[in-house]
Amino acid sequence: MGLNANQLLEIKLLLIKKKWYTKSFFNLFCEFIAGFQTDEEINLILKLSKDFLWIKYEKYLDYLKELLNKIYIEENYLSDKKTIIIAPLLNFSDNDINKVKSSNFLCYISKSHEIQNLLIFKNKKQKILESVYTFEKNKILEEIYAINEIKLDYDESFYIKKIKNLEKDVLDDRLLILVDDFIGSGQTAQEAIKFYSDVCGFKKENIRILSFVIHNDGLKNIMNSGIKNEQIYYIYNIKKSISEGILEGKYSKKDLEVMKKIEEKLGLKEIEKLGYNQSEALVTLIRTPNNTFPIFFKRKSFLTPPFPR
Repeated sequence: MGLNANQLLEIKLLLIKKKWYTKSFFNLFCEFIAGFQTDEEINLILKLSKDFLWIKYEKYLDYLKELLNKIYIEENYLSDKKTIIIAPLLNFSDNDINKVKSSNFLCYISKSHEIQNLLIFKNKKQKILESVYTFEKNKILEEIYAINEIKLDYDESFYIKKIKNLEKDVLDDRLLILVDDFIGSGQTAQEAIKFYSDVCGFKKENIRILSFVIHNDGLKNIMNSGIKNEQIYYIYNIKKSISEGILEGKYSKKDLEVMKKIEEKLGLKEIEKLGYNQSEALVTLIRTPNNTFPIFFKRKSFLTPPFPR
């Protein structure tokens, strides 16, 4: 559908207000909007775009510093901890465990001098796990316990459910911080918590979750895994944008119907509709999570998304 002068102006003003405006991105976004067939569809997408959160990679270091400082201050300067371990928030039973994830990247930049100079690490032993090889076989266990020369007696298989002869009390002076840029449904976080507590021996009270953005669904699921709200640190807390927006009077049931009609044209799997697990998220980071409405990242012949995965 061709865009009229008013729509082009609205798009330009939107991008300027969101601090997204460049000539190339303006052209891309106009092409994206022009892929919709009715004014009703276009108005909804523009409305959703106003609520869209885009965290660019240059903010990663600042946000990581902000959250680590917050942990340090809010937890009495970690005076009872001798060792700080930063590890990726990963599902260790996932088939694509050997792929580089955003959580690995956050661990890597935690090794930068700007992070290392933070007070949270002052006079503490520290270990940062970021390499993919760390997660082959039982390397992660060796990495964690080598800090204090704790020897393990474990099965040869990586997917062990239990470590033999491990005294969990030796871990009380260690704080484990699991990091990622985004938590959606919380399923990955639940698996990670289970691994680090059941397999690696950390008490849940000594685990902290750090994420730039967390969905309400994920927050609830993490707390259902035995992690308290005060153990979870984040910058942004998001929700199901249209469904919860209806309750707030920001969106209407008609908006949800329009979105579902748009998604019918995309030929989505049931689990993809409205974003993975019906998350209705409006967010992109270094990469767009599949919890975001698919219209913003799915490539189709009639649709050029602004934030492709």
